[in-house]
Amino acid sequence: VVVTKDHARRLRRVLDRAAEGRTIRFSVRSAHYSGFDPDQWWRTRTGMRTGIIEFQKLVLDLLRHPVPF
Repeated sequence: VVVTKDHARRLRRVLDRAAEGRTIRFSVRSAHYSGFDPDQWWRTRTGMRTGIIEFQKLVLDLLRHPVPF
């Protein structure tokens, strides 16, 4: 699955949950030409906005579907 860099981590969690207990395997790759830079997202206003929004979505996903220990 090719996805923008800002969605890759969250999509990986969603797909892993959907495939749980099945023999399906997914490969998540971020698009080469995505405008989001996960290594320097705080340097631009757009990057900060995108980073904060994706962080909020990831926290919500973690709260709704905690990581089993």
